[in-house]
Amino acid sequence: MEKISLKKNFIMNCILTVSSLAVPFVTFPYVSRILLPEGIGRVSFATSVINYFLIFVQLGIPTYGIRAIAQVRDNRRDLSQRIKEILLINIFTCFIGYLFLAVFLMFGISDHEYRLLYCILGITLLTDSLGVEWLYKGLEQYRYMTIRSLFFKFLSLMGIFLFVKEKQDYLVYAFFSVFASAGSNLCNFIMIHKYVDREKIKIRDTIKHLKPILYFLAMSVAITVYTNLDNIMLGVVTDDVQVGYYSAVVKVRSLLLSIVTALGGVLLPRTSYYIERGFYDEFYKVCRKAFHFICLLAIPLTIFFMLTAELCVYILAGEEFLPAAKPLRWIMPTVFLVGVSNLIGVQMLIPLHKEKKSFQSVLIGAIVNFILNTFLITNFKASGAALATTVAEAVVLIVQIKTFEKKSIRELFCINWKPVLFGNFFGALACKGVMCLLDNVYICFLGAGAMYWGIYALLLWLKKDEVIVEAIESCTCFLKKKINRR
Repeated sequence: MEKISLKKNFIMNCILTVSSLAVPFVTFPYVSRILLPEGIGRVSFATSVINYFLIFVQLGIPTYGIRAIAQVRDNRRDLSQRIKEILLINIFTCFIGYLFLAVFLMFGISDHEYRLLYCILGITLLTDSLGVEWLYKGLEQYRYMTIRSLFFKFLSLMGIFLFVKEKQDYLVYAFFSVFASAGSNLCNFIMIHKYVDREKIKIRDTIKHLKPILYFLAMSVAITVYTNLDNIMLGVVTDDVQVGYYSAVVKVRSLLLSIVTALGGVLLPRTSYYIERGFYDEFYKVCRKAFHFICLLAIPLTIFFMLTAELCVYILAGEEFLPAAKPLRWIMPTVFLVGVSNLIGVQMLIPLHKEKKSFQSVLIGAIVNFILNTFLITNFKASGAALATTVAEAVVLIVQIKTFEKKSIRELFCINWKPVLFGNFFGALACKGVMCLLDNVYICFLGAGAMYWGIYALLLWLKKDEVIVEAIESCTCFLKKKINRR
């Protein structure tokens, strides 16, 4: 039953994470042609700045909270107390965050429209604090989160298409960009009464969370540095156009990463639960399967989008964004690198209470990213930022691997590589063949994708890949149950 539940959670979390990027991904071809690289770059730059305020408001609660809730989810009283303790910390930091944002807007921004843009995007500081997303993830309430999220994302999508009509409408675009998450988080806060009792909490009980939370804060700062610093440095060193190009690249990468890391989102509460109760065999078993899944998905995604970079950028954003194809190729290896480092650094090290080791890895990555950005952005602009990110992610993964014994890592990486390698090799050949034969951009992209993924899946099936065979068996059992019920 638990195994089936994990699969259902994965499917729901995959829908949830993909939908989180679906609105900007679907609307980007529309808004990029209206707002142009300058307007897109302006919103992207302001969003990156707000994200720095957000990580200090959130401390490290989005990740720490999942583990903390998963550990006590079977005890109603302890669960209620822990929710109130963590929420109280988050509300206090939200208040401090708004004070710093007010000072920044008064002395750091002179343009009235720019101030309004930051105020709109700053709504997320409050709604993310009250949204307690960590609670519902810790309880594995992925069905509720997915349905709620899809509703507000649909409203956001409609709002963008209906009200963003001119180049000057970047403020409207910014509002609807944060509307979906704000609405979802307010719903979360309204529903929190189901899990919280009216018992008072003591300040000293709240303080005990600060030490582990600060580790997660430091980790969030380091991660945000090399995920948002690219946009910041591009905006400072170059111009809004280069930021606009890089925004298109990041949107493609983020969507693919959301698919690859979707399994990780449901693993953290489950692996934390296993470690808390001493189920180490189950812990390592589920981690090995997760690594296998990441390899099956991340490697072909990386190769396919490197091969079709121009086609992808043209379809996503139009001809004016074609210079973004080169940085897209440079950043695509991070889809695999981040997928594996997310598994090791978050789903394994954190449940094992080794968040200090995870923090060290992302800190080193952030330093490497900053140093490389300093040199590469000046000379290569958006391509330099993409290359710096890829190298930084590789460094993070190497440092994380070194924290485990060689035996543990060898067992984790011990999968049947032949189906993966053969499938990608012949899929890539077929993809290149289609691209040489077809001229129409849309037909070429669809044809290349069909050939690549069709051949890849066929070879995995012929070679009896473990994950593919298990997935087919699960689907077959599901269909049989449906037929028998009828």
